[in-house]
Amino acid sequence: MLISIALADEKEIENLCISKEEILIKGRDVFEDINFKNAGKKNFTENITIWVCSSSIEVSIGGNRINYKAKNNLINLSLKDFKISLPPGKNLTIRLHYLIDKKFEKKILYTTEELEIKILSDEFLRANIPIKYENKTYYSSYKPKVGEYIIIEKNAKSIDPIFLSIGIFAIFLGLLIIYAIFRRL
Repeated sequence: MLISIALADEKEIENLCISKEEILIKGRDVFEDINFKNAGKKNFTENITIWVCSSSIEVSIGGNRINYKAKNNLINLSLKDFKISLPPGKNLTIRLHYLIDKKFEKKILYTTEELEIKILSDEFLRANIPIKYENKTYYSSYKPKVGEYIIIEKNAKSIDPIFLSIGIFAIFLGLLIIYAIFRRL
């Protein structure tokens, strides 16, 4: 009997999904708006686990703003701690803000209907998801799969002016040698 109750609770947790997740990346700042939906038949009051690529995260939920420390890229939000109960068919928006270093990473933990990512940058980026570039903004919108791992990072490295100068000098010297050889012929 206890086993069937535990399985029922797990089933209710599986009924939590994301109707829409919006991510905005500006430089090192990442802002996420995650709209969770209770697709189950009972009120959801359990923990919500969110994957982040930073160790320190500011979370806004139910009018509260709290700082969290991630463990193994995960934060666990207990809805009971916020006195929040998510009724069936209703939504709850959780907002995150954190800083990243060189690349953005995300693992999809819940069924997600729509993921929208905007990156305000004129630098060349590479990603393992479809992105398009327009007006100094990279944009992606699609339906990810549970377990999918997203990576977005800068692709081009800046060229050191010293190496650029040495390269130009080497080309000039090579052309000068070729000119000297042909002049003697």
